[in-house]
Amino acid sequence: MRTTRTALVLTELIALGLVCPLVPGAAAAAAPGQASPPVPETALNYLAYPTLIGAEAEPETGSGSAASSQTASAPKIRTVFIGLRPQTTDGTGPDTAVFAFRLPPPRPGQRMAEASLWITLADRQGRGPSPGADLHAVGIGSSPVIPTALPMEAPVLLQKGFLGPETPNGRIATSRACGRAIVAYLQAAAAPAEATAPRYLYVRLSAAATDGAGSPSGLSYRVHSGADEANRPVLRLSFEARSPGVPRPPLPGTAWQVPLGPQAARPSDSLIESMGVAVHINPSYLSREDYETRVRPALLGLGIRYIRDGGTDPEFFRRLDDLTKHGIRSTLVITPLQGKSLAELLSLVVAPTLGSVVAIEPTNEPDNEWPRFKRTYKGLGWPAGASLFANEMYDAIHASPNPRIRSLQVLTPPLAHPDRNARVLGPVRADAISLHPYAGGALPDDQMETKWLPSVRAVYGAEKPVVVSETGYHYSPTRAGQPGISERAAARYHLRTYLDFYNRGITRTHVYNLSLDPWGMLSDDGRPRDSYWAIKNLITILSDRGGAFSPRPLSFGLSGDTTGVRYTLLQKRSGRHYLLLWQNTFSYDTLTRQDLRTPTQTVTVTLAAPAGGARLYQPLTTDLPLREYPAETTTFTLAVPDHPLLLEIGR
Repeated sequence: MRTTRTALVLTELIALGLVCPLVPGAAAAAAPGQASPPVPETALNYLAYPTLIGAEAEPETGSGSAASSQTASAPKIRTVFIGLRPQTTDGTGPDTAVFAFRLPPPRPGQRMAEASLWITLADRQGRGPSPGADLHAVGIGSSPVIPTALPMEAPVLLQKGFLGPETPNGRIATSRACGRAIVAYLQAAAAPAEATAPRYLYVRLSAAATDGAGSPSGLSYRVHSGADEANRPVLRLSFEARSPGVPRPPLPGTAWQVPLGPQAARPSDSLIESMGVAVHINPSYLSREDYETRVRPALLGLGIRYIRDGGTDPEFFRRLDDLTKHGIRSTLVITPLQGKSLAELLSLVVAPTLGSVVAIEPTNEPDNEWPRFKRTYKGLGWPAGASLFANEMYDAIHASPNPRIRSLQVLTPPLAHPDRNARVLGPVRADAISLHPYAGGALPDDQMETKWLPSVRAVYGAEKPVVVSETGYHYSPTRAGQPGISERAAARYHLRTYLDFYNRGITRTHVYNLSLDPWGMLSDDGRPRDSYWAIKNLITILSDRGGAFSPRPLSFGLSGDTTGVRYTLLQKRSGRHYLLLWQNTFSYDTLTRQDLRTPTQTVTVTLAAPAGGARLYQPLTTDLPLREYPAETTTFTLAVPDHPLLLEIGR
């Protein structure tokens, strides 16, 4: 079978949207500098699932273009992928096409604000199933006429993705019918008789950035291929099919260095204090046998100090009280109960748990659960009822005559979609913001700086503390909603989640969850998964209970292949410093459902003076040192992987 190339042309067709027909046209250009690996016969079969198509993009300034003065300095789109999702094993779908894209970071002094990918598909007349209706439904306006487009049954599609500030990436899934149409097109393009036929897919990609103050900057794709009266960007991408399992190129970025000199450290135990897990130990969810023989021993053995759960059962309160005796405290989710006043609810739930609870979360994801379960408070549903419940909960807690109740932290209701609903709920009285930044199988900090944090800080300001009461990954390949990942990848991502969020100043992060379900750190038979052991190892190495102290700086420098590398510097009361380094890169491909074997990057750690010895740890696999260094060592050459390496400095 011959390898085929498919060209993707980015062009804007109308003012408020795009039509993205699949049309034959002129010959497709080859991706610069890319070879054409063989493509297996099944690679373009959407039922076989493995297709992944990659591209390197170069901006063009074709004849007749109104090239901007920014053309020469405009950043290039580095990588674009089209991946194909299959039907689920029971044949119920969905099949989708997934567009994943990555951009280089903005220029110095800027940060990426957002990038959007619009995809619009039409029938031969440029219409959806009902002429004009679907176009109007997504806000495009009127139906443009696109000749010779691929016949489709799909509605016109318009979706949007956001990019992170450091390693911008985005992923957008189409509708089921849209995915099938794209698959059919790619299958036709791959057929031997059609191998030389040019293929085009029309979409638009745009990006925006801000400077450090949040003001719009000049980052834009103002390069043109053909005339554009509105002076909008047009790019041409060349596509190549490639075999399944070929690792994605590394995320783009620039190398950086830490000059040799004093660097501030934080208390080692402050990281452990920031770590929590969500659990489901309510008897309505977890039987006494499963709790006593599986979950409780695992929870006590993990070393975690904070959990998050909710319930009203006396047995649930007994379990919380038991865990408190072992140093585990709780964030308690409280939901309105039909027929119960707020005072009765607090008496029922808060009073029996005072010894174990540190924070109250007034209801869970009300923008999702209240409409779904028709929840109300004082006759009001979402959003008015949720807002009233949260405000009255805060007032009741902090007006209590009991000082132990007044000391409880009250969180905002965590929203499933704060980008859409934070302003809808409006500001509620709270001590801290609660957030559920699920990455959907992507990098742990995916959209943290473009969606999750900006959405709530726009309502509550930048000074209010943030608690992540849920975030995580599941392991099911067929579960609807977020894509599942492997146990291997989850262990890497969970460690990085705690560290990335700690570096961002998140007060506490609860990974979801320690339970016996597809999201759980325990399998259904109680076997600890890889994430459990990795988290346990990290806690074992860095735990340092004791009174407050002021860490001393460490004079060191970092150099080498630091692109995409992050670090955290901690110190224990003993005086030892702990430098953690890891790559912020993908460990799993949710399109091919395969682990990615990321090459290590060589980073050199240089000390200003000998520290009396050092040890190297790899918490992913063990809490024992992998290597010990002599007392006189001042230079450490480390192979940094996609999970934390930990260098203990000093004896």
